[in-house]
Amino acid sequence: MTLWHGQEVPVLPGLTFDAATHKYAINGRPVRGVTSYTGLLRDHAFCKLEDLAWGTAVHDHAHHHDMGTLDWSRLDPRMEPYLKGWQWVCDSNGWSVEKMLSEFFLYSVKYWIAGRLDRAFETDKYDWFVDIKTGQPDAVTGLQLAAYGYMAVEHKLTTPSRLRLMEVCINMEGKPRTQQFDYKKNLQLFLMQYSLRNHLDK
Repeated sequence: MTLWHGQEVPVLPGLTFDAATHKYAINGRPVRGVTSYTGLLRDHAFCKLEDLAWGTAVHDHAHHHDMGTLDWSRLDPRMEPYLKGWQWVCDSNGWSVEKMLSEFFLYSVKYWIAGRLDRAFETDKYDWFVDIKTGQPDAVTGLQLAAYGYMAVEHKLTTPSRLRLMEVCINMEGKPRTQQFDYKKNLQLFLMQYSLRNHLDK
């Protein structure tokens, strides 16, 4: 059984997500996703649709891998290096699927934002919030993870002192690259972007 700080994995009440439109709502009221703010800082002009689709597939397979529901007999051989690279990162950092949140939905009532965190892992000292990518390292990921961290703090799922943020980029050969981000610094940057976007939308 997967636990989070000794308790069953929580489900935050009132939040819904429409996968077809990628839109969130809290108790029926529309709420903006975190990436609607951080996405403005990324250049998507050179992103191919097939690359985005492949990245989504890797996320889905990694989720089923961690949850123990992956059908290895039907696995695309191209997917195996990514999963081996991801497992290496988990093993190297002492992350256990028994103390994990996977594809976890979060929201903030204060800032009226929502999002889905790739992974959170509980260790003795820290709670690691992790974003998984198949592309290049991206500094904007720090803002995104900090926003998820804030939402988790708001719901008392962690504390600022325990939070650690990490981006994991895995290439087609299964070689991972990681970078860590400072929670407080990146939260400040996210809130600056949040305020700017809301101001421009008035």
